[in-house]
Amino acid sequence: RRSSDLMKKEAYDLLYPFIKWTNGTFIFYKMAQTLNGCIDGSISSNTAKAYVHTLRDKIDLMLIGGNTVRTDKPTLDARYIAGQAPNIMIYTKNKVFDNNIPLFKIPNRDVIISDDLFKLLDYKFIMVEGTYNLMDKLKEKVDYIILLVSPKIRKGVNALNEIDMDFEIVHENYIGEEKIIYLKRKG
Repeated sequence: RRSSDLMKKEAYDLLYPFIKWTNGTFIFYKMAQTLNGCIDGSISSNTAKAYVHTLRDKIDLMLIGGNTVRTDKPTLDARYIAGQAPNIMIYTKNKVFDNNIPLFKIPNRDVIISDDLFKLLDYKFIMVEGTYNLMDKLKEKVDYIILLVSPKIRKGVNALNEIDMDFEIVHENYIGEEKIIYLKRKG
């Protein structure tokens, strides 16, 4: 093989988010789970949370499902790194929320409540936080998944799914004791 062909695919995979972002919208999905697929409760270590907050500081929009907002009552900011809180889109048909949920109290942030996913095209760099329910709605739009796997086994809600999606591992590493896996959707 010619030296110019070496690592060509790996280089493309590394540059793909930037290429996609410059030509339109890049959407990645962040999910955290335990070894046995448990998705509820506090899963990630402070080191992993700081990494996620670094991502939040860089994105144009964070998409989250309405049921997650109602159940978890999140803040969805970048406080672990003193970064900027991203704008939020809550994907839901039921537009009624408790205004005391912390994410509504963050200054200098737009919160969109909508069930129109075409609004995502108004943004360039989007992070989705959720589980398989929301991923099912977005399966044709998600470019990458960032999966954080905590070395724990827990009782609780497991990430059961009814969808079929194929990915390839683009990169994997550790953040502290947690495994981080970057997955690119095939097709």
